[in-house]
Amino acid sequence: MWHLLGGGARSALLADPDRDVRTAASLQVMEQDEERTAELVRTQADTWRLGEVVERGRLGRALAERLVAEEVLLARLALNPALPADLAAGLADHEDPAVRLAVSARPELSEDERAAIDWRIGPEDRLPGLWWVWNARHDPQTLRRCATSAHTWLRRSAASCPELPQDCVELLADPGTETAAAANPALPPAEMAALLDREGIPG
Repeated sequence: MWHLLGGGARSALLADPDRDVRTAASLQVMEQDEERTAELVRTQADTWRLGEVVERGRLGRALAERLVAEEVLLARLALNPALPADLAAGLADHEDPAVRLAVSARPELSEDERAAIDWRIGPEDRLPGLWWVWNARHDPQTLRRCATSAHTWLRRSAASCPELPQDCVELLADPGTETAAAANPALPPAEMAALLDREGIPG
């Protein structure tokens, strides 16, 4: 909805007297605006909102280096494609497994680079879809790359996209493929039921 608003309407929301309205508007802007991201990092006391900022905001180099040095929500920060690749690579062997997992799911990595990171996802682990995969849901090449990845999180994220190419739907619905494609409306009902049962997810 934000992208449908004119510049005047956006400015009005960013200047609204209600702090929650201003914050919500700022969160919409930050993906393209380094200054807005930096401002939100300075002003957000709420951990959940700060997590949104460091994961999705547009990061300037200086801010990114400071967030890494201060270890600000690194597991969220490492998921941000705007985090410079060299800074993300420096977190690949972090002692926190959540940070290593986040680094392993970054879009710029090759399959070999992902495999070199010590990440783990258990069969009972429930992870949110990777937002960069969702944002690329109209790009068949990206969806195919994720659907055929050895990385469970990428496969699960691709499986939730209704635009997933049919050959990938069939691949992820195959009983031999470990994934949670239960959210994909492209799956036929019978395959959906079988997949839910295999994954241990209530239908």
